[in-house]
Amino acid sequence: MVFFFTKYFEGHREIMKSIDDSERIPIVKGIGKFFVTLKVIFDLVFTVFILLVASNWLVGLMS
Repeated sequence: MVFFFTKYFEGHREIMKSIDDSERIPIVKGIGKFFVTLKVIFDLVFTVFILLVASNWLVGLMS
């Protein structure tokens, strides 16, 4: 599981680097970085939610 998150954040870092290296105007770079970061936040919130639901379900099965 840790390998997945490591690769995910490496991909995020590469996308940010490619946005920085592009020859677009700064405002477009900023908008691109904002949306990429927003996607990462939504993905992490969704993943944490799924993990909490799954752990709650497992605890419920043990009771």
